[in-house]
Amino acid sequence: MEREGTEDRARPTVRGTSSKHSVTFGATLRELRDAAGLTQEELASRAGLTAKAVSALERGERKRP
Repeated sequence: MEREGTEDRARPTVRGTSSKHSVTFGATLRELRDAAGLTQEELASRAGLTAKAVSALERGERKRP
């Protein structure tokens, strides 16, 4: 059972996308990385990945680390 009025509730958006469009994992990853002030290299080091892997995740070429 859905609560009354919840269908109009706005979802957070990334870089101006509409709430009616799905946001990709890569776009979310980049937005959060940028918000944290990290470079791809810094994020990769913290996550135990290569910068190339982080880049591929952000571009959607890779689905999982």
